[in-house]
Amino acid sequence: MTAGSSPWSSKWKKLHTVLTHDMAQAIADLAQIVNTLASYADMATPAAAANSVRPAGQNSAEGIAAAPEAGPPTPNAGKPSTASG
Repeated sequence: MTAGSSPWSSKWKKLHTVLTHDMAQAIADLAQIVNTLASYADMATPAAAANSVRPAGQNSAEGIAAAPEAGPPTPNAGKPSTASG
């Protein structure tokens, strides 16, 4: 049997085609996708641009008032006291 007629020969040719043509095309397509996504990410919508400029302290947690810490619930919270005094 010659090397050209081996069952492996067609598999090696297919692998060669995939690696030299299909993968090269896939890389080019992915590069285009990356460029498109980068361009899309750089675009600012009018609403996003308006929200991006905020007064100092509103871009982080320092501008947000902290909620009071809540302790454990009391059994009679909100009920009138029945104890005599």
